[in-house]
Amino acid sequence: MKTDYLTALDEQYPKAAGTSNPEKTLLYSLIRHIQPATVLEVGVSAGHMTCWLALALKNNGKGHLTSVDNFSRAHGGEADSDAVPRARVSRAALSPWVSFVTSDSVEYLKAQADKSFDFVWIDADHSYEGAYADVIEALRVAKIGVGVHDVYQLYDGPRRACKAIEEEQHIKGVRIPGYRGTWLYMKED
Repeated sequence: MKTDYLTALDEQYPKAAGTSNPEKTLLYSLIRHIQPATVLEVGVSAGHMTCWLALALKNNGKGHLTSVDNFSRAHGGEADSDAVPRARVSRAALSPWVSFVTSDSVEYLKAQADKSFDFVWIDADHSYEGAYADVIEALRVAKIGVGVHDVYQLYDGPRRACKAIEEEQHIKGVRIPGYRGTWLYMKED
């Protein structure tokens, strides 16, 4: 059942940050199901998915989202700050569930301890090299799983990176079709 805010988000941002309705619903439902205490969002842009992740944590009654971005290419390619996503999160009354960090994603990930986040969501650098580095480090810091956005259509980098990592690490993620597609890898118990 959708909350009033989830319905409002869906109506206001039908393709929030390039994410289709099924992808938003899948990610929201996944966070509700796995009940993570800590979620890391790598790549924030305008903060649309930040709201969906935070809403799932709020509705779980627990958890915290750390949202990391260097904000150098966000909002039309101009250098920016976390002001736009921070305002969006604030308007949605989700600020208590979110912390913003301005940093290069790989530098931030490398500074984190192994298994320091329950779940990591990546929608950041779409080059092969950037996506590969983000996913490799995310697999190290995630306890439960990793999701990667944009594995179909517009961006070849995330798709190729996930495929290469599957082959190198002998793991198998699930590719979920959607507007731009999601790769999801859940760790074994």
